[in-house]
Amino acid sequence: MTQYIIPLLLLGILFLTLEIFIPNFGILGITGIIAIALSSVFTVIAYPVTGFLIVFGVLFFLSGCFYFLIKWVKSRQLSGSFILNEVLEPEKKALDNFEAMIGKEGVTEVPLKPFGSAMFNGVRLDVYSDGAYVPKGRTVKVIDADNDRIIVREMN
Repeated sequence: MTQYIIPLLLLGILFLTLEIFIPNFGILGITGIIAIALSSVFTVIAYPVTGFLIVFGVLFFLSGCFYFLIKWVKSRQLSGSFILNEVLEPEKKALDNFEAMIGKEGVTEVPLKPFGSAMFNGVRLDVYSDGAYVPKGRTVKVIDADNDRIIVREMN
């Protein structure tokens, strides 16, 4: 049984290290923890008096190693594909007061089926037609705006 202590410990360390770099739903991490736990149990069984001290020393040492390994990964920019460092914010609206748009005229940039976009004085807005199909490049007029929804009608 004592011949399995060091190989199980090294195998557990290897699996836990691989878990940091390879996403696999925790299979390697769980296997690594089990291997280290078996190594610890075999150590306590083989050396009852000093086994507990050895186990706590190894666990303390491994905790420190993994702490510094994770810090090193973050500092070396290797974590760019693992960790999202930027904050995602909701999109900013081009206009806050859509009611002020009522009566304004613009030109459709895409066909409105009934949803699309139109350009109003250099500002591109998402608009809805009043139900009719409006081809690209047509002049439209805002007839209603409520709840961030701009409704337009094609000008004849």
